[in-house]
Amino acid sequence: MRLLTVMVVLASIGCGGSPRGTPGALPVEDAYTRIAAALARPGTVFHTVMTNETAQGDGGYRMRTEAWLDISRGVARVETHNTFVGAATGRTYASTRIVSGAAMYTAQAGVATEKREAPRCHGDPGAVLAVLLGCHSLVESAETRSDGEVMFEEKAAIALVTTGTDRGPGETAEFVDTLYIDASTYLPVALDGTGTIEHGGTIEVRTSVRYDNDFVVMASLPAAFFDPASIGYAAADIAGGLDGGVGGLAVVWPGVKVEAGADNAALELRQAAVHDGALSALMGYSATLAYGRADDEFAAPELLLREWGAEAWEARPRETGEWWDGGCIGSIDLASAGDEAELIAGYGPAIVRWSEPRSVEDRCPATAPDRYAARVRIGGTVVIVEARPGSAYGSRSAIEAVARSLKPR
Repeated sequence: MRLLTVMVVLASIGCGGSPRGTPGALPVEDAYTRIAAALARPGTVFHTVMTNETAQGDGGYRMRTEAWLDISRGVARVETHNTFVGAATGRTYASTRIVSGAAMYTAQAGVATEKREAPRCHGDPGAVLAVLLGCHSLVESAETRSDGEVMFEEKAAIALVTTGTDRGPGETAEFVDTLYIDASTYLPVALDGTGTIEHGGTIEVRTSVRYDNDFVVMASLPAAFFDPASIGYAAADIAGGLDGGVGGLAVVWPGVKVEAGADNAALELRQAAVHDGALSALMGYSATLAYGRADDEFAAPELLLREWGAEAWEARPRETGEWWDGGCIGSIDLASAGDEAELIAGYGPAIVRWSEPRSVEDRCPATAPDRYAARVRIGGTVVIVEARPGSAYGSRSAIEAVARSLKPR
């Protein structure tokens, strides 16, 4: 069964408290605010051991998760050991994760430490508190409500109930989770829920999670305890992927960063690759560079550069399917941009609205274009610069600014 299902840190599922719902229940947002405040004791780090027993049809797993949360600094460390039961009895899984800001770093035996976007769920505003809330995955669709004060194991608790759906390859999970928060301390005490997994049939799922909470003195932890490097993470040298150039030619780029404009956020290089041989022949171009927002490293890229050797550019098929190779486009020379450059204006994949007198066909609307790209040649390298649809970087001024900033690496 896939990892998404079995690695739910605080899964969906079971029974527990007897509701005694009260009018005027504490809103979910206020509950999260009070939980975060309860975790933030000066000079200490919140520590909890979560014991999870999950039944999935005839099998299931037992999971022990130990977590340290420094809510004031926005970091957490999570160590998990999972033992499968039933048909998979004896299999184990262990991992260490560090959450820092919006990122999650995961280390496990035999696999390089990876960095991904940290799950945020159930309406919670941050990824660190989400460690305690029972996130299923980044793609879950769920709603959380407060059922107010209830009695759980003869103690007053606040019940936060989440109903949702999670999907993965070949399966769909439906879940109802109830997280119980101590009504006096606002610390989590239990998570119970019920659910099903559709995976070649319906699998019933029940989970029971219990929290054993305390606080540890911050100074007692190693200095690098929340540092991703402590679990083997090393930041990738994205620009290093451009070494060797494009078929021996220099890669052309605006640099690692694209400065912010009047209407645009600053960008940073997020992806870079050089393609050669069969891959280059298949894709048509020899290098790709993608830039995303500097203030949101997991957002979709805003700007894309594709690069060809000049000979390969001239030899490429003219019917490429690219909008800037379509039948109704306009172009304007860009002075002082590279050795040769033009602004390409258009609209959509098949028709481009263009109002200036160059490259106009009778069937083109006489209205201004709203989609732009640039073609720039510097030395023996040709670059197409374009933005994702809807991006502020797709404006004429933004595309022109990037085109004029290009230089050999």
